[in-house]
Amino acid sequence: MTEMQVQSKDKLFMLAINRGITTRTRLFAELELRNGSFQRIFERLKKLGYVKRIKRNIYALTTKGKSFITTELEPNPDVAFGSQGFQDYIEPFPEVFQA
Repeated sequence: MTEMQVQSKDKLFMLAINRGITTRTRLFAELELRNGSFQRIFERLKKLGYVKRIKRNIYALTTKGKSFITTELEPNPDVAFGSQGFQDYIEPFPEVFQA
């Protein structure tokens, strides 16, 4: 891995959320239900202080029969989010975040 990849993974790997942050008060993540990826991401977000709790989970099936979860998280209002949200961090990790 390059230095940049290591640094990105170290700091923000678990913050890469597939739809980014839509507002400062709501955070949505669409994650496939596999390998406990949602739990790892949520725990990392919580540890870093970006979210406080899970508000609700919505389970659904795609037309091709794949299950996924849409989760609404409650972000920490003390953390300021940039205009791009986490969109910049989606590209490096497509194997984890595929809608």
